[in-house]
Amino acid sequence: MNVRLYSHYCQECKKLTKSRVKLSPCKYCKSSSTEVLNASKPNAPPEKILVREFLKVEGYTEVRIGRNPGDTNPLFASVSINMATVAPVHFYLKTDSDLYICDIVDDFPTYVNGRVVKTSSYIYEGDYISFGGLTYRYCDGAFVLQRTRPGARICIKIRSFEHANSSRKLLAPFDAEVEPGKFVALVGESGCGKSTLLRLIYRKALGIPFSEGQLDGLIDIISNVHQPDPIVSYVPQEPCLLEGLRVEELFNLYASLYETPERAATIRYILSALGLSQVNIRRNLVEKLSGGQRKRVNIGLELLRMPNIILLDEPDSSLDYNNRIKTMHYLNTLRHLGATVVMTTHHSDCLDWFDRYLVVK
Repeated sequence: MNVRLYSHYCQECKKLTKSRVKLSPCKYCKSSSTEVLNASKPNAPPEKILVREFLKVEGYTEVRIGRNPGDTNPLFASVSINMATVAPVHFYLKTDSDLYICDIVDDFPTYVNGRVVKTSSYIYEGDYISFGGLTYRYCDGAFVLQRTRPGARICIKIRSFEHANSSRKLLAPFDAEVEPGKFVALVGESGCGKSTLLRLIYRKALGIPFSEGQLDGLIDIISNVHQPDPIVSYVPQEPCLLEGLRVEELFNLYASLYETPERAATIRYILSALGLSQVNIRRNLVEKLSGGQRKRVNIGLELLRMPNIILLDEPDSSLDYNNRIKTMHYLNTLRHLGATVVMTTHHSDCLDWFDRYLVVK
C-alpha cells in the first residue's frame, strides 16, 4: 500500500520537506509558514514576464518567480512556472535605481549571461537570464523567452515488420507522426510491439540496421533546420548502470563523457527534479539502490545529453505512486523545454499527462 507523502516548502528557511500530514511545521526551523506543493501537470512557460510593469506601474516591491511562489502577499508579484526544473521559489527581482536578481536555492541555480548568480546580480538591457533549462532575454522592461532547444519530428509508416528468418510478424501496420516538442505515449497489450517500435526509432536515429527483422515501411526523423543532427536518447526497460560507483560519481562520469554544459548545475537540478538529491541517495552505491531509484538514475543519466528526442521504455514501472508522478512531471517538463518525448506505458491512469497517446495493436 502506497502512503501519500505531501511535499512542503518552507518560506522561512527555503527548504523542502515531506510529511504524511498536510499541515506540517518545517522540521528544520520549526516554522509554520510551509506550503503544500502539488505535482500537477506542467504548464508552458510564459512567453513574456513584464518585470518593470510589476515593479514600477503596479507598485510591487519584488517579483517572485518559481514553481509555486505564492500569491497571498500584497507586497510582491508572483509568476508561476510549473515545471520540475524550476524551484518552488527560484529567485526574486527587486529594483533600486537598477534591476537586480536574487537567487535563493542552491540546487536550482540561476545564470546571468552564462555566469551563475551567487547571491545577487544586476540585470541590464539585453542580458540573458537562464534557469531550469529556460532562457529569457531582458528587453524593454520584460523577460522574453528564447527558444534554445529545437525539437524533431518523427514520421512512422510501417506496413509490416517480420522476423528475419521466418514470416512471423513482430509488428502490425502502424502509421503515426509525432510533432516536435510533444509528449506521446505508446500503449497496447503486452507483446504487441511497443518496445520493438521504440527500438526501431532509436536504431533509425543512429543509422543501425534492423537486425531483428525485415522492415516494410518508413521511419523518418525530420530535424529542425538549425540542428541537422538531433541528439536522441534511449532509456531501456531494465536499467543498465555501472556498479561500484556512487550515484553522484556516476552522474559526474556521464556528464564528462557527454560534455554536458554547466555540468555541476545540470546534475544538481536533474537530481532534485527526479527526487535523487537526498544525501543518502546521491552518495549511495549504485548496487544498493532500490529498483525504482535505479530506474530514475537511468533516466537522469540520459537527460545529461540534453536530448532533442528521448525514448523511454516503461520508465514508470517499478515506481511507487509519488515517484511515478514526479517522473511524469519531469518528462512533461522536457517537452516544454523543446524535447520530443515518446514512452511506452501500461498505466492507464496517467494518460492525461500526455499530449496524445498512440495505440499499438
